[in-house]
Amino acid sequence: MWAMRSWPASRLWTIGWVVFSLANVVWMFYLTGRETVPFHFIWISLGLVYGFTVWRLRETLLALASVALVTGSVLGLSVVRGTHSDELFEIPLMTAVFAVMAWHVHRRQQAVAMAEALAAAEQGRRESRELFTRLASHELRTPITVARGYAELVRSAHPDPTTLQDTAIILDELDKIGRISERLLTIIEVQQGFTPELFDVDALLRRTTMRWLPTAERDWQVSSSVGSFHGPMARLETALDTLVENAVKFTSPGDRICLEGRVEDGDVVLEVSDTGAGIPGDRLPFVFLPFTTSVALGHGPGTGLGLTIVRVIVEQSGGTATVTSEVGAGTTVTLRLPRDRHSRLVPVETAGGGTGTVTTDTYPLRRR
Repeated sequence: MWAMRSWPASRLWTIGWVVFSLANVVWMFYLTGRETVPFHFIWISLGLVYGFTVWRLRETLLALASVALVTGSVLGLSVVRGTHSDELFEIPLMTAVFAVMAWHVHRRQQAVAMAEALAAAEQGRRESRELFTRLASHELRTPITVARGYAELVRSAHPDPTTLQDTAIILDELDKIGRISERLLTIIEVQQGFTPELFDVDALLRRTTMRWLPTAERDWQVSSSVGSFHGPMARLETALDTLVENAVKFTSPGDRICLEGRVEDGDVVLEVSDTGAGIPGDRLPFVFLPFTTSVALGHGPGTGLGLTIVRVIVEQSGGTATVTSEVGAGTTVTLRLPRDRHSRLVPVETAGGGTGTVTTDTYPLRRR
């Protein structure tokens, strides 16, 4: 019994089919005049067991030849006895039918094997890209730090206007390289799986607003009535920081930046809107693609990775990210997250019962 349990399922299927076929061969010998009943049982069982086991080509040909030879011999004996002389043509017919079926199964196996090989190759290329990005981003940190130190040293030793201007450009470009390397690492990290946690969406929006409040003189507003949810809090916080950073960059003192959270059609909707420069309509379809930058009202281009990070984070959570904008009127980025996708964003009651609400607040202006 233990030996049978240790056999693979395909071996058991094959043994069972052999026993069943031999029993039907014996039946064919003794059922004079009704040989075609067990005959068809044998061929049907051959197709059935082949579907569950899928033998190699040599095994398939051996089984096919054996069945054709044995059943053909028994039917030939029936002809000699003077019964069913017209049934012999079924031997090549059934053989041809099974051969065609086996050929198609073999072609499907080849297609599946090719698809698996392509998937494995793509996975290898993806892992190689991730490894290269991690190594490159890590190795860039040291030369950036050294170059920045020397630029600061030159700036301190020669505080004339020309040197200050030149070193400011150098430091700005070094900062840009640093941001690119950090965001490349962030993209890789957010593409990995995440562990959901219970968090208060309203508190997250409020905390994000308060963190950015001192950095720019804007009309800051936050409004949320979502409550607590189960999801990727740290990653959503990264996405919100990225959107607020863009909003600050493309607005001027006095412009409004608003963070809003609400439940809409069963989904959690997070929005970051501003009344800044806006994005040209012809660039809107490309804003979530890597290295797509937008220059508006004299603002310099960024890394082109911020909105890509936002898109990846939201898609990893099963949601969508959209953007609407009008030049001169502002931009709104909407993150829609499903609240019932495999318990990633499942609403729960707050400690006081129901869901939490943050009333709209307009914070006083502050400069950095």
